[in-house]
Amino acid sequence: MVTIPVLETPSLARDGFCIFRGAVDAETVSELLAESHRLRADALAGNATPVEVLRVPGTGPDGPIRALRNVTRGSAHFAKAVADQIMARPLVPPEVPLHWVGVQSLFWKRPGDESATIGWHRDTWFRADQAWVVERSPTYFHCALILEPMSPETGSIRLVRGSHLVGPVERQGGSVMVTAAEPDDVRAYGLDPAAVVAVRLAPGDLLCWSVETVHASGPNLHGPGERTQFVTGWVVGGTSPVPDLVIA
Repeated sequence: MVTIPVLETPSLARDGFCIFRGAVDAETVSELLAESHRLRADALAGNATPVEVLRVPGTGPDGPIRALRNVTRGSAHFAKAVADQIMARPLVPPEVPLHWVGVQSLFWKRPGDESATIGWHRDTWFRADQAWVVERSPTYFHCALILEPMSPETGSIRLVRGSHLVGPVERQGGSVMVTAAEPDDVRAYGLDPAAVVAVRLAPGDLLCWSVETVHASGPNLHGPGERTQFVTGWVVGGTSPVPDLVIA
C-alpha cells in the first residue's frame, strides 16, 4: 500500500480543505459518539427508525452498512448540533449568513475491514439534479466533526490538493462504495497522484472541504476505534437555496 503524506495545515483557498483543531468540546463529542452508537445499534438490529440506512450497493437488505443519513430525525443531540451550527461557525464569522442544506450523515469504518473504502469523488456529483448546486458551489462546503481518531492507519479521508480549482471532473462508472481509492486512481480523473494527501485528526477537530474537492477514504486497518465522523453541508451568504428545509 502506498504511503500517503499527511498535510497538517491545509488552506481552503489553496488546497480545497482546512482543519480546525479542538473546535468542539469533549462533552459534546462524547454525547454525539454515544448517540452514533445507539443509532447504529438500532439500524443493525433492523429496528424501525426514521434514520436512512446506506448499505453497500448490490448486497441486499442485509448487506454491510456504510453510513446513516438524516440522523437528526432520530436524535435530538444531532439535531441540536446542526441547529447550533457548531460544525460550520469556526469557518464562517457569525455576522455572515450561513445555511444548512440538509446533509447530515454518520460514517464509520470497522477495524480490519479492508472493503470499507469510499472511492474518489466530488460531492457535487450527488446533488447534480439540484440546480442551485452549480450556482452556489463556490460557497458550498461540507464539514466533518471527528468523533473518533482519524489517521492514515484508521482510514483517513484522502484529498487531492487544489482539485477544487481544476474545472469539470467527469464521474466514472460505479458506486463510490465499491470504486478504488488509491492515489494512482486519480489519474482516471486527469489529476496528479502526487497531490493526494491524508489528514490526522483528533475527536473534536473539524475538517471542512469545498464540494468541488476530489476526495476518498481508505480502510481502517489498525484501529483503535471506528473512525466515526458526522458530516454536514452548508452554503455561505445570500438566502437559503432550500428555504423549506427544517431540522427534524
